[in-house]
Amino acid sequence: MSPSDQYIALNSRLVSSFLSKQTASLILPSLSLPSIMGFSKRRLPPKDSQTKRPVWPKENLLIMLVLSRRKALACSPLLVTLFALSACISPGQPPAPPLPAQEKAAPFTSADADFVQKLNDMDLTHIALANIAKTHAARNDIALLSTTIVKELTENHDTLTKLATTHTLTLPAKPSAQSQKVIDQLQHLHGSAFDRSYTRYFTTSTTKMKSVLEAQITTSKNTDLVKLATDTKTKLTTYQSEIK
Repeated sequence: MSPSDQYIALNSRLVSSFLSKQTASLILPSLSLPSIMGFSKRRLPPKDSQTKRPVWPKENLLIMLVLSRRKALACSPLLVTLFALSACISPGQPPAPPLPAQEKAAPFTSADADFVQKLNDMDLTHIALANIAKTHAARNDIALLSTTIVKELTENHDTLTKLATTHTLTLPAKPSAQSQKVIDQLQHLHGSAFDRSYTRYFTTSTTKMKSVLEAQITTSKNTDLVKLATDTKTKLTTYQSEIK
């Protein structure tokens, strides 16, 4: 038997002994047969002629049983308290072992890292241009589509950022210098002039990016990046069909 089991067994014996003494002290003094049966020391019940033992009336025996039950019920809170104390002083369970450390994802391959950088720049550039298109475009279809582009490419960029962080790659928070130059140029255009320049740049840039996406889908072994590339290609195809 282990030390812990010996401790629990000893504790159980002590509680049982204590309960026996306390229960007896509460119940037995109140069960003085003469007083319960309605007899005093001077007046005892009649004795049986053969056994010479007192004969208790049946109705008094019923009273004795009822009083005994009441006393037992009165002791129940004490019993509950003592058992609770017994559980509290029992030795606790050993602490749970720590969870194993999660394995960190391996860094991107050079090809995957290059793709992530290009996709990051495309997202940031087209989000910025779509925000400009909301107020600078003359065509209603371009202005309406720009809201969808901002929403979907922002979600796209958030997913890309999480993947990059998981693979210990920090992405630029702003477009590249070349992309920023295009943004600055279109910022100064309005109406039909903006529509022509924006449509031309959007078609050219997204066509180039679709080639990058197709190469990533074909060659990459990173399933998360392949899925993201596939979803992005679908979005760009939809945008191109609406901006002509």
